[in-house]
Amino acid sequence: MQLREERKDAAEHRQKILQSALQLFREHGVEQVSMHRIAKQAGVGQGTLYRRYCNKSDLCLDLLSDSYAKFRECISLYLEQSAAESPQTRLSAVLGLCIDYIDDKADLLAVLRTLGGEQRPGPGTVYHSPPYRFMHELFVRLIIEIKQWRNSPDGTGEAEFAAHAIMAALCPDLYFELRLGQGMSKEQIKERFRAFYVDSL
Repeated sequence: MQLREERKDAAEHRQKILQSALQLFREHGVEQVSMHRIAKQAGVGQGTLYRRYCNKSDLCLDLLSDSYAKFRECISLYLEQSAAESPQTRLSAVLGLCIDYIDDKADLLAVLRTLGGEQRPGPGTVYHSPPYRFMHELFVRLIIEIKQWRNSPDGTGEAEFAAHAIMAALCPDLYFELRLGQGMSKEQIKERFRAFYVDSL
């Protein structure tokens, strides 16, 4: 019985922390919000906060985890249902789904981009995270399929670089600039991505 109560308390603490962090990030921006402030807003001790999250990057990843799980399921379901389609069509559709996700979660994704600048290259950065690896490997696979479809040389190294380039372009900073700074619609952005990263392969 005691174990169940502890698990319930831990779940409640997690929800309080995540809700407080999300509110503070949106109101003040990530750089202005300390872990101490998040703990205070959530009404938990700093020890409780740091036992669950080593830093703000870990916390933001948890904020995104539920929505990302649904996004990944959506991608996997589409690929399963579109197996008979050309790889160009599938890559184009996946790019569209990615842009839809960025449009919906741009604020939290921007937080992770900001925090990524505080880390040194190597393990522990967003580039080694499961979400990044999943999408990068998916893009590599689709790019290689397109090359095979077109009877082009099977350059795995080239596909890996191209996949990194796509991932770099699919960043909240650029999306905000295109949408807000340059006034492009979401559909226009999708069309440009498809023209540059699908038609040109």
